[in-house]
Amino acid sequence: MLTEKHYAYVDESGNTSLNTEKDGTSEYYVVCAVISSEHNLKQNEKTAKKIRERHFKTSEIKSSNVGHKSHNRRKQILEDLAKLEISLEVIAINKAEIYPDSGLKHKRSFIKYGTSILYKSLYETYPTIEVLADEHGSPEFKSSLETYVNRKFDLIDSTSAFGTAKSHNSILIQVADFYAGTIAHIYEEKCPPQVALEYLDQIREKQSSFIEWPIRYTSPPQSKSSNPQDRKVYEIAIKSAYDYLSKTPESADQSKRLQTAILKFLLFKNTLEGMSNYISTAEIEDHLKSIGLTDITQQILRTGGIAKLRDESVIIASSPNGYKIPTSLSDIQDYLNKVTSQIIPILDRVKKMHNHYRTQSAGTLEMINKDSAGDLCSLIIASDPAWQKIQEQLIKDKK
Repeated sequence: MLTEKHYAYVDESGNTSLNTEKDGTSEYYVVCAVISSEHNLKQNEKTAKKIRERHFKTSEIKSSNVGHKSHNRRKQILEDLAKLEISLEVIAINKAEIYPDSGLKHKRSFIKYGTSILYKSLYETYPTIEVLADEHGSPEFKSSLETYVNRKFDLIDSTSAFGTAKSHNSILIQVADFYAGTIAHIYEEKCPPQVALEYLDQIREKQSSFIEWPIRYTSPPQSKSSNPQDRKVYEIAIKSAYDYLSKTPESADQSKRLQTAILKFLLFKNTLEGMSNYISTAEIEDHLKSIGLTDITQQILRTGGIAKLRDESVIIASSPNGYKIPTSLSDIQDYLNKVTSQIIPILDRVKKMHNHYRTQSAGTLEMINKDSAGDLCSLIIASDPAWQKIQEQLIKDKK
């Protein structure tokens, strides 16, 4: 159990543009958190300042201040940084895998949602942690980001906290910059493979968590549940989603675009918000509007989106609270309970209608039988054994 207070210093490498084919646009957006215990904090800051003086003189520690081809210099800096008593948590966002029409095409949304995956890991791992991120943009954006993170992770009355600062005021944010930039070098293939391996050897000694997002469809994420049945429920469900996306090409067809947008949003929220949360119909509807699907009513969302995905064997759980990728047996039970609450009353009404006609017509009007409505008759028989006896008697009478 991690009871000591910790501090995390966060910086990133890359830009937020999703147009990765444009010159100057990075393929990856890498975010790195440098984590120190309170006990080691002052010594880490002292050591990092000495490293800065040795390699950067009066400048900040910045990955961009080390040339792409200055491999030996970068390795020397990594060797010195290895002296720090820190750990690293990293997320590498593959921008080419993000839906181009998603709300993440906006810089502010990208920074908020993308970094939240890392913050979620930090706040879940450390009971008490203060996170300080490199400051972005205007004072208004700084304020909105701090408000967003504090509300999202319920930090208002918590022992943990979140804030932002200029990198020149925090030596460990500068260290995070250097690690993030080096990892980006590896992903962007800006160094020879052998050099990349040498970089990785230095980084792995400090690395405690590494997240690639979006999760690659060829390697579905693993459930964190200790219950083997829950794990199997999740693995089968998540694979059904990835199988659908891998076989469904990008299409201008409105119905396919709707289904793909809904599924990617559910997967995104599953990663970002946590596996236990249902996503309300209203929230999905708002997301669809934000990516240009403005004429989608809740009825179309259900029948043209969720229902069609289920027709393609994509497993989606639902409850009065919304929709989600099922992660446990209880999620499936929620879905079955919801279906039962809808189907059984309808079947009861149909039976009452049928019985009323049969009674009032002295048995001459049989609205539902195996000849006129075979599937419906089978459903009613399955739910009501007495109905089966009546149908068997009717068949005998005909003979």
